[in-house]
Amino acid sequence: MKKLLAAALLLLGCLMYLIFALFQSELYLPHFSVEAVNPISLDWNNINIDTKFQDGEPGSVYRIWLTPIYGIVCLSLVLIALSFRRKNT
Repeated sequence: MKKLLAAALLLLGCLMYLIFALFQSELYLPHFSVEAVNPISLDWNNINIDTKFQDGEPGSVYRIWLTPIYGIVCLSLVLIALSFRRKNT
């Protein structure tokens, strides 16, 4: 039961992180910090938010790295599977 609770809390934490990261009103950009409309694009390893502050500048794209989330989701799935495994005693 503890493993299932831990897995559920990890998944809830990942969801809260993504919601927090996507819906910030101010985004940290490498050269400046401004409020910007955030058009979002998604690839396998990043969520990219192009602020269009400077066209063609890589510094105007805010990136959210997804690899830690993949690891936590995999760990949660293992914990869920282990919680349903019966002990042979």
